[in-house]
Amino acid sequence: MAFRDIALTNLDGDLLIKNGDLSFIDSDAQHIHDIINDAPGEWKQYPVLGCNISNYQYSPVSSASIEQKIQSQLTADGYVASPVVKYLPGQDKLNIVTNAYRPL
Repeated sequence: MAFRDIALTNLDGDLLIKNGDLSFIDSDAQHIHDIINDAPGEWKQYPVLGCNISNYQYSPVSSASIEQKIQSQLTADGYVASPVVKYLPGQDKLNIVTNAYRPL
């Protein structure tokens, strides 16, 4: 069973409006994105949920440490995950492949 939710825009996270109405999507990709990017405390009902990945920019933290943080946060939300994080030095950014899914 796929989880569905109100769709958000990729650019700023605002509600996605199409033809004057809210849009709905299968929400796993959106939830994973939110968990990785949001900071703990941003979700009042889940105060410790969130990786706040932007805090790791320019820090001496290893990819393995970031992978462990992402895995623990996704697991806490019911996903099975084995993330892979690679630093792309030429582009100065992280490539994150979550390999996450919700078991049936």
